[in-house]
Amino acid sequence: MRFLFFFFLISGLMLAIACQNDVHDVERVAGKKESFATIAGKEVDMDYVDSGLVRLKLHAGLLKRYEFNVKEPYYEIDSGLKIIFFDKDGKETSTLSSRYGIYYESSKRVEVRYNVVVTNREGKRLETEKLSWRENDSIRNEGDAYLIENDRRMHGKKLIASNDFSHMELEDYVIQIPVESFEKNEKENP
Repeated sequence: MRFLFFFFLISGLMLAIACQNDVHDVERVAGKKESFATIAGKEVDMDYVDSGLVRLKLHAGLLKRYEFNVKEPYYEIDSGLKIIFFDKDGKETSTLSSRYGIYYESSKRVEVRYNVVVTNREGKRLETEKLSWRENDSIRNEGDAYLIENDRRMHGKKLIASNDFSHMELEDYVIQIPVESFEKNEKENP
């Protein structure tokens, strides 16, 4: 009987000692929460209206909204997006397309990535891999950007544009090539 008592006592002590968890590990694991989309939709069309006027139309291939267990609620767009911007008279000023986009609600930050193409009504076409801006603020991009206008193609590292892309310009552009010459050279030297 004494043997069983000591056996259970020693086994119990060994279990108690062996199964201790570090308090920080427990808090870290227990505090880690997954974020998940609270809203999701495929082929979503949305209009943004300000003061009774449509300011932009958005088409998203796959739209998700995250609001729990994140620093700031945001919308994420996968599978492509297209935005059409309008002026105060309801006329189209520009279009933007990309493969991915994200909009942070509180800070009103927008970021679009991967094959970003913007065309405005003046005929300027912007091609880049990433743009980011705050709502109602000018758009700036640090990185490669190509601006095609009339008969020239410019490559620069710094873009400045109005928030509806009606005005776009490159600063510090490094090369200027007439579009016809560029296309002709591509055909001759593939």
